[in-house]
Amino acid sequence: MKFKKEVLQELACMSMDDEISFENETYRVIMNEMVDTSRWSIRHHLIFEYQDKFYESSYSTGATEYQDEGPYEYDDNEIECYEVEPYQITITKYKRIV
Repeated sequence: MKFKKEVLQELACMSMDDEISFENETYRVIMNEMVDTSRWSIRHHLIFEYQDKFYESSYSTGATEYQDEGPYEYDDNEIECYEVEPYQITITKYKRIV
């Protein structure tokens, strides 16, 4: 599904569980995390809720004060986001016995 660039730029600046309304539609940030870095950019992974469905998108920002790159800055006015669904995983970790 395609979303307007302005909506995704707003969501990219928000924290988990923050909501915005855009043209009478509500969007909620589920996750917004940094996933990778390069010399010039920082990659982010965004998951948001819209009309009781979840969508994912990726964007990058400048890694230094000299890299003038904002979220979705070089993307089209409508950006394809993919529907996702939540799932749970179990992780086993170990700690020292004192």
